[in-house]
Amino acid sequence: MAMSSRRRWQVRVERDFDFHSKEYRRLFERSAASGFQSPAWLDATYAAIRRAPLADPFILTVRDAETAALVALAPLVLRYRFGLRVVAYADIGSLDYCCVVQAPEFEAGLDPMLRCDVDDALKAADALFIPKVPDAALRSFDRLLAARRVKMAYSAHPVPLFGPFSEWRNATMNGTTRRSLDKKRRKLGRIGRLETLAESEPGFVAATIEQIRLLREPRFAETGVADPLKSEAFRAFYGSLKDSGTVRAYQMRLDGATIACGFAMVHGDACHLLLTGFDVGNWRNYSVGLLMIEDAIADCVARGERVFDFTIGDHPYKADFGAQSAPIWRLTRGLSFKGRLMLAAMQLKGGERLARRLAPRGYRAPSPPDMVRGAGVAP
Repeated sequence: MAMSSRRRWQVRVERDFDFHSKEYRRLFERSAASGFQSPAWLDATYAAIRRAPLADPFILTVRDAETAALVALAPLVLRYRFGLRVVAYADIGSLDYCCVVQAPEFEAGLDPMLRCDVDDALKAADALFIPKVPDAALRSFDRLLAARRVKMAYSAHPVPLFGPFSEWRNATMNGTTRRSLDKKRRKLGRIGRLETLAESEPGFVAATIEQIRLLREPRFAETGVADPLKSEAFRAFYGSLKDSGTVRAYQMRLDGATIACGFAMVHGDACHLLLTGFDVGNWRNYSVGLLMIEDAIADCVARGERVFDFTIGDHPYKADFGAQSAPIWRLTRGLSFKGRLMLAAMQLKGGERLARRLAPRGYRAPSPPDMVRGAGVAP
């Protein structure tokens, strides 16, 4: 499926795309996209989608009509649900933020016919359904298409960082939390040697992901929520990122025994915390998960990073670290009569349940996403 813009841009839907190609790497590096659009992340996402298979790749690309240079890319899929064809963002349940990856010159020089060409490309579907769009990414979608915005029931939770860590801690963290964590850190220090290791080495990252799975088992069993890490495909997805240089793992150890872990994606000056796990059986009353997060933030400050992102999900403990809620949006658009009927039904009582069912079958995770991240309880 391909078509040419009548003016400056050339719009195409591609079924296969090399995200490790020089053209995409250059586009990504010049864009304001997040790490969830990095070459490694998208390559792993589409590989998982093809293995299932959960959907058909529907990668929307925009090129300069004169030079053929790639200036924008929307990593989409065509999904078949309820007898409908739904264009959605490429996601297996691990993604937090959706956006269009675009070059600066594309942002500044739109062809008024561009949306028409994109609309032609979307004629293959009945509906457009893109959740998890942060405020900063709304304009990137607006340049390509018209869609209805709906604020989602959960938020993102970034925290600005500055150094030194002691000053950040006193200025940002909740005072009650500081005193409680200091007390528990002293208690653990009297029991044994407490340390937190931070590494991007592939073996350490892989071992940490497996450790998180093991640590989370009792916690998820208590709540009755299915842990996506129990899925071999989900673990393979995260494991495939270990050599990418885009992830970092944290392990808190007491006398050499791992008692809490974290797995994060790093992009630019931001660290995005994705997965955590802690020894709920032995150290439930010591807040070892929160202590590990505090050490991770201190590590990020020491590295000069400017944002620690708790990502999506509304656990109250995030506010204790100074996190502010940032809205997340869902974009929808009916592209056929059947699609418009489905989206109208989603606006009725119980419609959110229908929205969640639009997620890929093989990877569908519980909602809200903080249940996936933390099994519904604070670390």
